[in-house]
This record gives sequence, structure tokens and C-alpha cells, in this order.
Amino acid sequence: MKKLCISLFIVAIFALSTLSAVGAADGFAVAEREGLIYGVPERTALAEFQASYDRANFSVYNQDGGAVPRNGIIGTGYKLKYESEIGATDELVFMVLGDVDGNGKVTTTDYISIRSHLRRLSTLEGVKYIAADIDGDGGLGALDYLRLKLHFAGKYDIYKNQVIPEEKVESSSEQEDDPWTSGWA
Repeated sequence: MKKLCISLFIVAIFALSTLSAVGAADGFAVAEREGLIYGVPERTALAEFQASYDRANFSVYNQDGGAVPRNGIIGTGYKLKYESEIGATDELVFMVLGDVDGNGKVTTTDYISIRSHLRRLSTLEGVKYIAADIDGDGGLGALDYLRLKLHFAGKYDIYKNQVIPEEKVESSSEQEDDPWTSGWA
């Protein structure tokens, strides 16, 4: 058990050290690694991303190749094109954690896609597979499916990796009055 804990700690340190941070603002940090952009949460508009990204002169395109407007939401599979050298352009692909279908939001379609993959009814590949790997362990399992489903239900935050506490409703210590006489009798 001790060796497993040490191994997991080393893997976590290595994973964090291989990310190259590019910017941070408004509670999320953007990083690039192996041609992908990580750290963009669901429902992030292009304008929000531009405020957190340090690269200049870039454009973002959806999966069909259309330009994303400033108020448009960025999704998994969207591409960022930028000038890497004078006259040369380079491309990065967005990976929005939990957004398997590429619409920029975590929806029932996303966790159903993971469930279908787990049941071997369909196959998730590439950036979609990475977006579905909620716990970041390199594989897809029941825990990824459960966490995404709970995130959708508002009970788990996949970006903070924590359970969202339920709001406690304080009950009144007073007895309920008869509705026919309440307040006037």
C-alpha cells in the first residue's frame, strides 16, 4: 500500500510538472500539453477564454471549421490557430473536461456517451476520450461516469474534484398555524 501511495504521488507530481501553464484568470488556469488546451471549464465563452490566455493573435474555430464569435461557448474539439513563427501557423485542440459531445456544456448526452462506451456499445477516442476521463487516470471507468452524472445533477464539481454540500433547510420551531386563521385570529 505504501508503494502504491508513493507511486501515485510521483505520477501526480510528474503530471503537474509536464503541464505548461499559459494563463490564469477568473478561477481557471489554462495549460497546453501535447497539442491540447486544458483547464477551460464548461460554458466558457470565447471572451472569457481570451481574458485568461496569454497568446496574442489567435482565432478559435468550432468542429466544422467556423469561427467562434466572442460570446460563443468553447467546446471539446474546437481548435485554436495562432502564429507560431512569422508566416507559420500552429493549432491546438480544446479539451473541456466532461464535454464529450463538444457543445461546451456537460449534458445528459455526455454521461450517456461514457455509459455507452463502458457497455461497449460505442467507442470514445482521442480528445473525446480524454474529456470523458474525469478522474484523469488515463482510463474510463464507472467512477468517471458517476462523477460526471453527479456533476450534471449539481452534487459534484468535476473541476474542483469535490462533493457539493447540500443546502440545509432550517425548520421553523413554531407550529404551523391553521391556514384559515393564520395571521388574523
